[in-house]
Amino acid sequence: MTIAGLGEDDFLAGLQALLPRGAAWPRDPEALLTKLLSAIAAGQARQHERTADLSEVESDPALTDEMLEDWERAYGLPDLCNPAVTDKAARRSVLLAKIIEGRTPTLPTIAQIIAGYGVTASITEHRPHTCEDHCEYPLYDQPWAFAWSIYSPIGQGLSYACAVQRIAPAHTVPIFAPYRWLWSLFNGLQVGATLRRPGSAPYHDYRGQLQSAAADVARFDYNPALPYNIIPNPWADGTGAPTPPDGWSVAAGSGITPVYLSSGVRDGIPYTRWRLQGTSSGGGFPIIHFQPFDSASAPTGTDVCGTIHFEIARLGGTHSVVDFRHRCTGVNAGGTVTGNYSTTIADAAVRTFGSGPFVQARNMAAADIVFARAGIMSGNAAGRVFDIDIDIGFPTLRVGSLTPLTTTVPIADLVERINNIPQHGLIGLLVEPGESEQLTFAMPDGTYDMLVRAGTVNVAGTFYEATAYAAGGFGLTFVWPAAAVTAGERHVQTFRLTKVA
Repeated sequence: MTIAGLGEDDFLAGLQALLPRGAAWPRDPEALLTKLLSAIAAGQARQHERTADLSEVESDPALTDEMLEDWERAYGLPDLCNPAVTDKAARRSVLLAKIIEGRTPTLPTIAQIIAGYGVTASITEHRPHTCEDHCEYPLYDQPWAFAWSIYSPIGQGLSYACAVQRIAPAHTVPIFAPYRWLWSLFNGLQVGATLRRPGSAPYHDYRGQLQSAAADVARFDYNPALPYNIIPNPWADGTGAPTPPDGWSVAAGSGITPVYLSSGVRDGIPYTRWRLQGTSSGGGFPIIHFQPFDSASAPTGTDVCGTIHFEIARLGGTHSVVDFRHRCTGVNAGGTVTGNYSTTIADAAVRTFGSGPFVQARNMAAADIVFARAGIMSGNAAGRVFDIDIDIGFPTLRVGSLTPLTTTVPIADLVERINNIPQHGLIGLLVEPGESEQLTFAMPDGTYDMLVRAGTVNVAGTFYEATAYAAGGFGLTFVWPAAAVTAGERHVQTFRLTKVA
């Protein structure tokens, strides 16, 4: 069937309608005459389809394909504002924009030109400030009467700017003002976003522990039902060697003190490199602690399981065996050590970094255990000569289970951070409905439609729409859509804005 709605069957029926009546002029599909007329009808249908294509497709600049170059030649394309492009869809869009340039340069016409470049923009005319205006209206003077702003989302580019400047009336000044249209709240408050809250408020941190955020501090909330790594700084952030990472510490033993050498990433896993060197006096253990005494609660009888990626990078000295242990210490409410549990995790054999973690599984059975501390320590005997570099990669400690966290949660998920915000278990930015918290985005004055993606502990990625959000002198203040409030949403994940006026 052609565009005009006529096919081979239609032309065959037309030819047969011209035949005389009688037995000598059969209409039967298998008749020789019918087959002859069918061949003629097929040629007529092809010719008709071609004619229809030229008249209904190639004559339309929005649809043209074969005659695209002819259209471009007629309108002087490519030109300085529109360098040559190879994609035909883009070429047609540029052609349409160039055709529209011939119209009177009104704001709707300019908006159409911009749309031809695949950009969604809005245009605002300015006027001077008068005594009758609101105090928040910008203090524009008389020259602003000849200025107009074009707002388009950041990331869509300003490919249209040249064409707009070419068509703009000579006495006016177009101002190009890209705005951030997509705000992601998985990776912190982006520049231009601010949060105000008069007092402190609770939230769950990246270790699943209930915390309190001070006034005006954003709360990136985590699902408390998930298992977490309670090591505060497994990424080994800090000022750098030789100062141990933040929250980490070392303890000398038998005259040997671990020295922090460097840090890096191997196979996607952060690691730190340490050196144990010297001759042991015996009776002690040099220790590298990566779990300070301010960690998660571990009550009496709680299971504690830790995992660590570990490698002996260099082994020398006079010894044949070095006993490395993953240390887990219980501390009572008074701060007294009540249990010190360790399990051998390596000896003199070189351990490949990517071959899997060593595991420490202990039940914290000592009385009144309220904290856990973990680390690496090395056993030794008097006279043993140490000459060892070791790499420690992303330690984990899980409370409440003897199953290592890395058996259920991929280590890549535990390692992932965006702008230093861990992503495992993150629900979003916690913003209470109402006026107790104000989340504001720096946006040009105007009216916006909004699409917010919200997440809960059970559901991620629920979208809610709202219209006619106004941005004034202080930016655009986020307000939960009514449907989101009804659904009990409190976590903002992404926030998309479209300027409509």
